[in-house]
Amino acid sequence: TRGDPLPDRVVIWTRISPRLQTYSAIQVSWTVTSSSFDHQTRDHRNIVADGTVAATSDADFTVKVDVTNLTPGQTYFYSFSAGAAHSPLGRFRVPHAAAEPLTELRYAAVSCSNWGWGNFNVYDALSRYNLDFWMHLGDAIYEYDQEHYPSMAEAVRSGLDPPHELISLADYRKRHALYRTDMGLQALSAGAAMIAIWDDHEIANNPSVDGAQNHNDGEGSWIDRKAAAVRAYHEWMPTRESGERIYRAFHFGDLASLYMLENRLVNRSSGELDPFPLDDIDENGDGDATNDPPSDVARARTAAAILGIPPQDWEGDVILEGVMKDLKIRLDAFRHDPTKTVLGVRQMNWLESFVRTSVSAGTEWQLVGQQTILFDTHFDFDLALASLRAEILEEQHTTVPQQQMSADHNARFSAHTPAHTQDLQEKLELWEGVLRN
Repeated sequence: TRGDPLPDRVVIWTRISPRLQTYSAIQVSWTVTSSSFDHQTRDHRNIVADGTVAATSDADFTVKVDVTNLTPGQTYFYSFSAGAAHSPLGRFRVPHAAAEPLTELRYAAVSCSNWGWGNFNVYDALSRYNLDFWMHLGDAIYEYDQEHYPSMAEAVRSGLDPPHELISLADYRKRHALYRTDMGLQALSAGAAMIAIWDDHEIANNPSVDGAQNHNDGEGSWIDRKAAAVRAYHEWMPTRESGERIYRAFHFGDLASLYMLENRLVNRSSGELDPFPLDDIDENGDGDATNDPPSDVARARTAAAILGIPPQDWEGDVILEGVMKDLKIRLDAFRHDPTKTVLGVRQMNWLESFVRTSVSAGTEWQLVGQQTILFDTHFDFDLALASLRAEILEEQHTTVPQQQMSADHNARFSAHTPAHTQDLQEKLELWEGVLRN
């Protein structure tokens, strides 16, 4: 794998699988050439750069080399070797220098790669394109155990390693290693430079400065868990940076500038601030009534409010309307809380400065690569209240002929959904939940 391409440099990455656990370090040779070469003859007449680096147990035997003094806009090939073992041949193209004329840029963006939900066929498909680079915009792995999202019964492929939820450094390393066995990911990684940013599941669901929705005191220190996840991420990804401040910029001639943002760990205030502090119940069923996302609480309260009221009577019901207006007031206050942040002042100033400079230089496109949805979303109560609809239809089945339980009934069910009339947003842990940011 190679990543974080700049006009004169790129990070090349590999991982050595030691045969003996007693090894603490293995010497790895690397080579970058200006043309492909035969691994059997080891014809290195076009060597641009080479060297040796140690793969150590301290870094989980991963290797990174920041190869410098490359020519902007050129394509290169690279490989690693350790003893008699040789890696497949990889290729990458470094960007054209900023302001250099450029008419075309080919890239791909992927996200949300969950092992259990299926083979990563899109990686394999993208490997067939001649890409300048590809972005992973987060959730390159998922931290859940084998019984959660998906369950073992739902899983398309098995073998999740480790089978339990990720907590320790060893856990996160194993999960990254598992994902790297996917042949599609290997093919794409060998074919173009990668630019990556994390979302939440590389660490834990819905994290913030203070903690995460998917972390509790029984799982130890949040600071330790976060540090372990971040360390493993940088070990297994071709990043140049380390630590949590991984927002960075890339420039592709005069055609585009790309800004990769970090909006999960560094400055994000809690995504689970509770607009309903007086009468909490455990809406999401995790045993903790204090960490329910506002959207979960709103769904549960809407479902409770409409229970027993026929759908055709929802509109105009005074009590129900009062419940929904109260939800709207509370959620809007949550969205407009001026103390909540996503990027923070430092990162926002950095972004503004880089964009202004790029625009002033005449760069045609300003691209932002980041983890979370920017536009407003709205409750899909067709899904959230599916079980309630089933109950209503089942009750009516005894008195209404089957042919009358048509699509019209479902349409009226959706049309009268109280959340729609109040325009309630769904993903309040995302950008729409921080309107004052």
